[in-house]
Amino acid sequence: GKKVIFAREFDNSTKNILDIQAIHNKKEYNLSIFIDLSHVAGNNYMIHSMSLAAVAAGCDGIMSEVHNKY
Repeated sequence: GKKVIFAREFDNSTKNILDIQAIHNKKEYNLSIFIDLSHVAGNNYMIHSMSLAAVAAGCDGIMSEVHNKY
């Protein structure tokens, strides 16, 4: 079957960095790349622009956590 990679950074010093170049580089291995924007962006105002950049770089999917505000 087809392999899928989910990437997430757990180091606090780099956890809010989206490496756009890595998306393109991983595509040469014929893998599906999904970006978890809820953890990469760090702030909700960045999600829209970061999702556009990830799609432009060639990612196969985007996921994001959603929390209701009460």
